[in-house]
Amino acid sequence: MNSLPISLQREVTSYLNYSLPLCSILSEDKNRNWLNSRFLNLYSIDSPEKLWLDFLEPVDFYADVASHHFITAENLTDDFNLLQHIQDCLARGRSLSFFVDSSELLSFSDQSHPLQLWVYGYDEEKQLVFSPGFSGEREFELVQYPVDKIVRAFYALFEKRHEQPIWYRLYCLAEVSVTNYQGSEDTLCDAIRERLNQYAESTVLSNCIRPEFGDVSGTRRFGFDAVCALPSTLLPSDTSCRFIYQTAHLLYEHKKQVHQALCFLGNHSSVNQIAVHKGIEGYKNLVTEYEKFRRILMMGRLRETYWETFYGPLSDDKVINKLKSKLDSLIETEATILHPLTNQL
Repeated sequence: MNSLPISLQREVTSYLNYSLPLCSILSEDKNRNWLNSRFLNLYSIDSPEKLWLDFLEPVDFYADVASHHFITAENLTDDFNLLQHIQDCLARGRSLSFFVDSSELLSFSDQSHPLQLWVYGYDEEKQLVFSPGFSGEREFELVQYPVDKIVRAFYALFEKRHEQPIWYRLYCLAEVSVTNYQGSEDTLCDAIRERLNQYAESTVLSNCIRPEFGDVSGTRRFGFDAVCALPSTLLPSDTSCRFIYQTAHLLYEHKKQVHQALCFLGNHSSVNQIAVHKGIEGYKNLVTEYEKFRRILMMGRLRETYWETFYGPLSDDKVINKLKSKLDSLIETEATILHPLTNQL
């Protein structure tokens, strides 16, 4: 069996394009501090049909801790051998990312859409491929997939490649080799300060949005402004509430990341430690409140669907109004904590 180091991280789980690479990257302990400098900024694209909130991170956000090579769908030929490519990549110490048809792989899903995998191991004798993934609708863990099932799911999607979203065609395959972060702690602190200030000041960074979103229509907001606009999307059910669980979850993870970054800066700062500690404790409490906010939304949606799923838009106006009021309060609290704290650090 050929298997590369892996760690089932829980720090960032909002989207697979972040969580999967981090499972390999954070298997190296020296990369833990590097994570403090990432996922500190946000942006949103808001249209009448959909609200998109995401971390403001490049496709190769891991460039400081991994070398990578993307292969587009257009550059793959019809005789491409996926299994051979998996074996070759692992032999060279590289994990392999690619997309498969979800309906061919997941027993709990009959919907066909591109599902990203992150192959870190292969057992030739048992004919198994190893990847972090979903063993159920909500269980994210290290999963073993039969080789024939993976290959079938890959080609089922590849045969329809011209019908797939642009991000599938751009990042069809990626080979990634993890290294250790080589920068200094001072360099990390500078990067954290810059990104926290960009978030707090809502700096417009249009050139940092990933290319696949370049033509997506809607109002674009950056940093704290993106968060401040979110209560307006918690609309009554008869006008379609666009605020969904994934948005609440990403907000919670963002606050966790900011808190960790603030702690890292606080431990490497010579400024008034009492004032800094008070501010960081205040932000820690904010993380707790965002976790409660996420849970209110999740439980409200579960009740609406008779405990089947927490995905999809809310329809209970009482829950929507409660969330809107709480989010308004959380935004006001963050403004009073973050701006003074970033100035001190």
